[in-house]
Amino acid sequence: LCRGKFKQAYKFDDWKCRIEIPHKPGFDFKNAKGVTIEFWMKLYNMPRYCFTAIMLKKQQMLGTYIFYNQRGKYLSGSVASESRVKSKHKHSSIYIETPYPPKDFDYGKWHHYAYVFTPKVDQKPGEQLLFIDGKLITKRKHHETVFNSSDAVLLIGNSQKSASHRGTRPFSGALDEIRISTVPRYEAKK
Repeated sequence: LCRGKFKQAYKFDDWKCRIEIPHKPGFDFKNAKGVTIEFWMKLYNMPRYCFTAIMLKKQQMLGTYIFYNQRGKYLSGSVASESRVKSKHKHSSIYIETPYPPKDFDYGKWHHYAYVFTPKVDQKPGEQLLFIDGKLITKRKHHETVFNSSDAVLLIGNSQKSASHRGTRPFSGALDEIRISTVPRYEAKK
């Protein structure tokens, strides 16, 4: 634990620092009117070149990441779409990806992050939105109608280190007030 945005928060700085939440039957995205993944985050270190740091992950359901590759540094969030998972599509997730950190942004201080995904309804495309401190940073459209659910463990902080973690480094930072909702809690102003 560490000093958080509100009272205490969880501190993560190596592979042993993680929280594992077993699946519960009520945690299901299939009939969701939208998905919101939000949390307060303060980073201690950015990933080094060619590495990814994972904040939240539930296999074939959701994930949030920071990565640094030849294109630059990025913040990413995703939910899996049911149709792409069933077809075993190589890219089974709907991604929000944005350059990170924004200009004149101190990632070492507490900031609120909110990823919002809404499904396609009739002819209206679904949306992928990213808000930082209440400000809309990224907005994209997609055409998936149902989000996927899985019975995997929800990992917060760092997944277990294994041979498959080449290219991944521990998330180095603190998380507070984590919330995953099956409704869109924020929307882009029209």
